[in-house]
Amino acid sequence: MSSIYIIGAQSGSTIKIGRGEPARRLPSIQVGNPETLRVIAKKGGFFAYEAKQIEKRIHRGLRRFRLRGEWFQRHDEVERFVRVFRRARHREVEIYVARLLREERCDRCEVVIPLDAPIPTEKYELGRRWILCADCYRWRIERVAAASKD
Repeated sequence: MSSIYIIGAQSGSTIKIGRGEPARRLPSIQVGNPETLRVIAKKGGFFAYEAKQIEKRIHRGLRRFRLRGEWFQRHDEVERFVRVFRRARHREVEIYVARLLREERCDRCEVVIPLDAPIPTEKYELGRRWILCADCYRWRIERVAAASKD
């Protein structure tokens, strides 16, 4: 299993987004960095190929803020991603990455769903789930077929 992590400089000027075990990586990264680094966030439990794909997609979504390699400058949009990444549960990371890349859209008005909008739950009650639209700011109920009991 692999992890996706965010390591940041204590001054708050840069962050590194990578995959692997940050506890093992941090000492080697710290050697070449004059600033004190710390692990800001970590999400584990991904298969190696999943972590690689998610890491690539995050890098693509934040490419405007890339300094070099896996290092990014701190910016409001980068900070917003770090905040939602920190609070995301394991499988929600993929949804946030889709939003970062502006791939998730409202079915009603076709507008891109913002990064920090609520995520629909995967546990449906009474055959419904609620989705908040970024543009029309209306809650939409999506009817879900009852799960078959085989």
